[in-house]
Amino acid sequence: MTGGVNPESGDRNASYIYRIKFSDSDNVAPAAGFPKLHIKQGGAEISGSPFTMNYVSGAYNTGAIYSYTKNLMPGTNYTYYFEAQDAVAASAGGSPTTEISAPSVSNQLPGLAWTGETNYLNDGVCPKVASSSTPSIFRAKYSDPDNDAPAAGYPKLYVKKGGAQAPGSPFLLTCAGTDYIGGVICNLSEVLGSGEYSYRFEAFDIYNGLASGAPANEAGGLVSIGTDLPAAQEVKVYHGVFKPGQDEKTNISFNTPAPAAVTVTVYNNIGRKVKELYRGGSSTGLNLIQWDGRDDAGARVSSGVYTIKIEGGGINQSKRVVVVR
Repeated sequence: MTGGVNPESGDRNASYIYRIKFSDSDNVAPAAGFPKLHIKQGGAEISGSPFTMNYVSGAYNTGAIYSYTKNLMPGTNYTYYFEAQDAVAASAGGSPTTEISAPSVSNQLPGLAWTGETNYLNDGVCPKVASSSTPSIFRAKYSDPDNDAPAAGYPKLYVKKGGAQAPGSPFLLTCAGTDYIGGVICNLSEVLGSGEYSYRFEAFDIYNGLASGAPANEAGGLVSIGTDLPAAQEVKVYHGVFKPGQDEKTNISFNTPAPAAVTVTVYNNIGRKVKELYRGGSSTGLNLIQWDGRDDAGARVSSGVYTIKIEGGGINQSKRVVVVR
């Protein structure tokens, strides 16, 4: 240590110990309230500064050691210096009376993670396909190793449609609990208009530290079927290019005017059946089917173009989708 504080750099959980030696050839004690420690941040004394230091050991004529311990908030613009007078008001000199730049106090950054709950293992929204009357529920976990709360107005959820922010985005999530070290679940329920969406989460801690983690990356695969339902017997495909290895799915919707027996089947590019997605009765109105890119045996299919065929209820249509691995 070259100065009077140890450590000279650390995080906000560290205890910063300031030490100085006071000596007087006449063996005169320092005046009441001295030595003093001045700590500044950005050129201004921090709250409580100057601080009266505590005697540790030693004689005044040979040098008595004084100490003061302080926890500091994050910052790189701290300075400090010492001040002392003896009992007859004579001011002490020496290099410790000159202002020194230190310490540098870092902030451990917060994180964002998927909650690990059912339907939220690898992403942050459920359901991924919703009708105009069904809200999409977004969830993510915020944590901070310093137990710092999120900054005011965070975490936020950004939702895009066609590359532009959706109406109301970014949205403010509500977090439950105060154990930020263990992590708190943050939640939002939102009904979206018809279309395909992407989304990401964002958070800062109270010291402006930016959270990292998978939820901070933009993710697609969210589809809302609004009031513009497919016409009767019309088939629509959403997210027609998808990556099953990243837990993406393709979504097929069709509208039948009355219950009917339907089959939904996936074929590869040479016409061989890959998977029967559904065989059974359809509902009146909107019907939604998902394919996760797996075959009848449960294995992920290879990259390529696949055909999804829907038959029944007056429908005989095929739609192509692309699997990317």
